[in-house]
Amino acid sequence: MTLEGWVTVLLGIAAVIAAVAALLGAQWRLPLAILCVLLLGVTVGMLFGGGRGDISSEIMGDATENPSPTESASPSERPSPDAATPTEDASFGESAPAETASPEETPSTEATRPDDPPPAETTISEDTAPADQIMVAAPLAMDGGLDATLYFGQLEAVLRELEGRVTFKTDPVYRSQHPEQCVATVVVTGAVGNEASVGAVGLRDGWAGAEIAPDPKVATDAGTLHQQLVIPPSGAVAGETWSGSALVTLDGIQYRSSDYLLTLVTKEGAFWQWEIEARHTIRCGET
Repeated sequence: MTLEGWVTVLLGIAAVIAAVAALLGAQWRLPLAILCVLLLGVTVGMLFGGGRGDISSEIMGDATENPSPTESASPSERPSPDAATPTEDASFGESAPAETASPEETPSTEATRPDDPPPAETTISEDTAPADQIMVAAPLAMDGGLDATLYFGQLEAVLRELEGRVTFKTDPVYRSQHPEQCVATVVVTGAVGNEASVGAVGLRDGWAGAEIAPDPKVATDAGTLHQQLVIPPSGAVAGETWSGSALVTLDGIQYRSSDYLLTLVTKEGAFWQWEIEARHTIRCGET
């Protein structure tokens, strides 16, 4: 039964009760009047309560049948599921902000940087040399397709430098007794022939040999020749200078090297200080 039917029935019952109360005596009128009031109250409540329910139902029904654009977007209006939100990863083509280290994570520049810069590396150039350098090898120019090098310094240092390449005929006892003695020689490479010799030119008198004459056969050291090891004069004085060169005689043909310059700078007891080619400083012994 609908709401209107129930209201009609209740109003009919109230009318019947009112008619009965008018026919009965006075003692029944008050209870029947109260009953009528209750029926009327129920009727009014059903009218208002049922009306609100119907209105709400109608509104909900309309909303279901005709959704508004703000409640349900069409497929073309819905955001793409790939679109990034502020809390998600940045979209393609945008770079995310770089992470910033906290103060505890930031390395201290004072901890990684030394208080003082490291000392610069010292290299010995051809123009300078320390006072305690014990040997020098100075290239010389020579024609005939030969290469020449002047070696000057302590006896043991020169012999060790050329060991395996040049055959020296120095007495082993003499070598052991005079390891720091000043000596000079010129080594020539690239010789082709049978016999050859290398002589010292310009050293003047007083220079003595520290070995016997070298073997004249070119094949002895596979084309490497050398001038006899010589010792400076024992009576040399500080400031004295010698300008020398090497003269190669190879199968009767002579080749001469460029000149070299030897200068005795100081004499300090048994040790002498020399300048070679005015660029190298050598310290070696008198004996």
